[in-house]
Amino acid sequence: MSYRTSTYVTLALLLILAVAYGWQALSFQDMRNRNAVGPGYFPIILSVALAVLCVIAAVQARARADRRIDIPNRGLILATLGASGAFLLAWAKLGGFYAATFVFALALFGLYTPDRRARTLLSRVALAGVVTLFVYLLFGLLIQVRF
Repeated sequence: MSYRTSTYVTLALLLILAVAYGWQALSFQDMRNRNAVGPGYFPIILSVALAVLCVIAAVQARARADRRIDIPNRGLILATLGASGAFLLAWAKLGGFYAATFVFALALFGLYTPDRRARTLLSRVALAGVVTLFVYLLFGLLIQVRF
């Protein structure tokens, strides 16, 4: 992939994010008093700043020399994105955030640790359990976020 193409694709995605974020922030405005600073003021400034910086970065990318970018481990990146999508889909459709987190962590540890010995498998299961327990303790008990 070329540097310029990858930059334009990334900037287009960030610009879409800025527009969506700004659009959502407009709903925070107090319609009774449009001249006052309300809860949507800072998010709108952030979305406008992101959009302006995307345009500036696109102009700078056009001025730079184009070169080829090699992406190593493309298969692992795509597998990780697929596992992330499966995690989000399982969480949304089946519920059970902590069970989905355990399976997701176990899948990623299996993906990035090619050793298939029983001891390694047991350590991956234990590590996925520790990660899930940490997420539960942090979000479920400490911050009290209900998934």
